[in-house]
Amino acid sequence: MSITTLAHMKSLALRAKSEIAQLAQVTAEAVDEVESLKQDKTQGVSATIATSGWTTGTGSYPCYYDIAAAEITAADEVRVFLAPDSMKAAVDCGMSSTCETLAGKIRIRAKQAPTSAISVEYRIEKGKE
Repeated sequence: MSITTLAHMKSLALRAKSEIAQLAQVTAEAVDEVESLKQDKTQGVSATIATSGWTTGTGSYPCYYDIAAAEITAADEVRVFLAPDSMKAAVDCGMSSTCETLAGKIRIRAKQAPTSAISVEYRIEKGKE
């Protein structure tokens, strides 16, 4: 009777080993898929906000500058990052900490046009239309 129990335990161990191997394979495939999705994230795009080309409107931040970006829609969300050496120029012109997305452009607002060019990098998160 003990031989049958030992054989049964050995059989169970072999089945468990097989199940664990299958689980490891599925897990590895899932990790690969997650990694591939991470690689689909957009890369940063460098841009320069010039001292000219600003339009004056109304409101708290009456001046605006449009960065041309053909792939952008109004439904997208964009994050704009200032280059460290452009911080002073951004502060001096009273640049808003937010931006707007419109079809084909990113709108940057400020209290006044900057007196020196501002270097930025933007990243797009595609929205759903």
